[in-house]
Amino acid sequence: MKHLIVAASALFIASPALAADLSIPYTPAPVVPVAMPASDWSGFYAGIHAGYGWGTTDIEGADFDASGWLAGGQIGFRQQMDVFVLGLQTDLSVANLSTDEDLIAGGTADWYGSTTIRAGVAATDAVLVYALGGIAYAGVTATDGVEDISNTHLGWTAGVGAEVALTDNVSVFGEYAYSSLGSQTYEFASGDTDVSFDTHIVKAGLNFSF
Repeated sequence: MKHLIVAASALFIASPALAADLSIPYTPAPVVPVAMPASDWSGFYAGIHAGYGWGTTDIEGADFDASGWLAGGQIGFRQQMDVFVLGLQTDLSVANLSTDEDLIAGGTADWYGSTTIRAGVAATDAVLVYALGGIAYAGVTATDGVEDISNTHLGWTAGVGAEVALTDNVSVFGEYAYSSLGSQTYEFASGDTDVSFDTHIVKAGLNFSF
C-alpha cells in the first residue's frame, strides 16, 4: 500500500511536466498584405484640356514667331495588354496662336486638332507614360496687311506624355507635342503666297473613362 501511494504521488508530480512536453507550440498565421488593384486603362474615354503653343509661321521664306493659348476636348479608346497600352485619340481645340499684331504680314492658328496613335507603358499601378504620333490639322488665317485669307493646313505630329489615375474613372494628364502643318498657298490680290505653320504645344487636362 505504501509503495502504491508513492507511485501515485510520483505520477501526479510528473503529469504537468509530461503535459508540457506533449503540448504543440502555437505559430500565428502570417499576415498577408492586401494588394491594391492596379488601374486598367482599357476602354473609351473623353475629356477636356488647355495649353500653350509657340512656333513659327513661314510666309514666303520669312519666319514670324507665333504663340498663344488653346483649349478643347478629346475622345479616344485604349487597350491594355499586361503593362503595355495601345490607343487612338482625336482632339480638337479652339486656339489663338498668332504672330505679333504689330507686323504687317502674319498668321494665326484659329483652331487646331490631331488624330494620333498612342503607345505606352503602365509604369506603376496608377501612372501611364506614352508616346504619340499621327496627323495634325489646323485652321490658319494669314494676312498680307491688306486682306485676310483662311486655309486649312494638314501635317504630322509627334510627342510624349504621362497620365495619372485619380480614381477608377478620372485621370489627369500632361503632354508635349511638336506639329509640322505643311504649306498652303494663299491667293492674295497682291499675288499667291505660300504659308507654313510649325508649332510646339504643351497641355494638361482631365480624362473621364467609361
